[in-house]
Amino acid sequence: MVHEGFQNKMKNMKKTILSVLVLFALLLVPAMVSATLDVSTTYSATVPTFGDKNQEASNPLHDDEDKEIIKATSSISIVNNEGETFNLVGITSFTDAKFGLTATDFVIITPITGDSVADLATIALNIEAVIPESLDAVDGNNDEIAFFVGNLNIDFIDDATGLVTVTSTIPVFMQRENKLEVKDFDALINNKDTENNIENGDDIKDLKPGDKVELTVTIKSNYNNNAEIDIEDVEIDITCDDDEDIDFDNDNEDVGDFGPKDDAEETLSFEIDDTASDASANCVLTVEGTDENGAVHGESIDFDISIDRDSHDIVIDDVRLSPNGLTCSDNSFQISVDLKNLGTRDEDQAAVQLQSLVLGLNEKISNLEMDEDDSVTETFVASVNPAELGAGKYAILVSSYYDNTKQTDSQVVQIENVCEDETTDMGADGSTTDFTNVVTAPEAPVVATAGKLASVQVSLTNTESSAMEFTVLLDNIEEFATSTASKTVFLAPGQTSNVFLNMKTLGDAEEGTYTANIVVKSTETGQTVETETFTVEVAGSDNAVLNFGADGSRVLLILANVALVILAIFLIKLIFSGSKKKRTVAKMADFEPRGSVVRKKK
Repeated sequence: MVHEGFQNKMKNMKKTILSVLVLFALLLVPAMVSATLDVSTTYSATVPTFGDKNQEASNPLHDDEDKEIIKATSSISIVNNEGETFNLVGITSFTDAKFGLTATDFVIITPITGDSVADLATIALNIEAVIPESLDAVDGNNDEIAFFVGNLNIDFIDDATGLVTVTSTIPVFMQRENKLEVKDFDALINNKDTENNIENGDDIKDLKPGDKVELTVTIKSNYNNNAEIDIEDVEIDITCDDDEDIDFDNDNEDVGDFGPKDDAEETLSFEIDDTASDASANCVLTVEGTDENGAVHGESIDFDISIDRDSHDIVIDDVRLSPNGLTCSDNSFQISVDLKNLGTRDEDQAAVQLQSLVLGLNEKISNLEMDEDDSVTETFVASVNPAELGAGKYAILVSSYYDNTKQTDSQVVQIENVCEDETTDMGADGSTTDFTNVVTAPEAPVVATAGKLASVQVSLTNTESSAMEFTVLLDNIEEFATSTASKTVFLAPGQTSNVFLNMKTLGDAEEGTYTANIVVKSTETGQTVETETFTVEVAGSDNAVLNFGADGSRVLLILANVALVILAIFLIKLIFSGSKKKRTVAKMADFEPRGSVVRKKK
């Protein structure tokens, strides 16, 4: 009986001990699960764990085996706040994995397994990671960012007991270089004005209703030839947040595939609606493509389009000639002008005028009533004798006005006379003379004073058979002066005009003789028509003190007498001419014949 009782006590004791161990284990499990070591750096889309915007990615297609797998190294600091010393175990898993990454793509270089980190201490883990070939370079907004690729889990074990395991979870963000870029982005407005090198935050300003804009985008692949990889299905797209007044002919362009170092230039165009109000629209140009490894590349440019509607703006919508050309049997032709009020005010004194010196035209229709956005058509009939004109093209200047005299718009149209006559200029061999544009520079040196303005007189002749517009400017003057502005000159066939170009000599310009150029360009094409050279004599500053020498008093007396004579002549002229009216100089002399016709709308 004693033996049997002892056995029962032993059984009960074993049960009690087992229960205590189970309870201890249950109490220990939560501690094991909750224990962690913290990562000291917060990694994100802007703070990559591995790589940066210049990081090369793996490329299995590369002709260099060393480039097929690319790795990057990062130093990651782990802080122990658990109150115990822990020993490094190693990488145990990689969760929420993206872009085909696994735990085997990460290796702890230093420290080695078993190294410890004391309480409140920091351990730096140097980890090497594979940069996958399919890692995107840009996000859905075409911004260059680091992408979340998964969580890297690293275990540590309690140094004292070897029972408690803690896990440090590192959120991994990777970034790689973007291989598709916008090299250039320009705007051409009405085939004349330009906005070059548009970048983020830029503004295409002062657009008017009816303006036509061409956007030219140059795209380039930055993969080199050794990479042997294409960027496929490249597209250009433009979106605007308020585009009801912006009419795109095409806001999307499928460019196709880009091989290494390929580039392409594409054009997107739009027109500002005729009824557009003053407004500003925010637009985004996006370029995007996917390379053969599945990585997305591209770029976005954020810019504004600003529409500025003038108070007074009578524009010439269209000019039509009937007939389009003159034959020997014609004795008149008709000019129809479409006008539109794109200003913000109603007008009751709009006007349109025709002028042509050679054709003897100078006719104006005044007092037109045009409310905002109204359109009208006015028709002129011009008498002509084609046989007396000679064959060729003849320019007609069409101008529009508000308040009858204040010009807002102008256009030049040409009518061709095909009537052959003996009056046509012939060369010695019987062929028609082929004229060129001629610019005449000053023969004598232009005299300029340091720090002062000087004018250069230029004679420009259009010996072509059609009217042309030229831009005249000074060039090669940087050594001694700066140019104030270029000049635009419209010349009818055979017309000569004198143009004065201003320059300001530098205050520290040295005395001496300099050489400069007069450049004549076609305003329409921007091409240089002709260049002439002239000389400039730069004198010292005119602030020097006059020195009259020994006979100074006599010289001063002579100068005083001359001044008195000039003053007397001026007073006599003023007395006898005071009642005369001041003569006015006629404008547009190159188009106005003697006499003009003005028709007023009642």
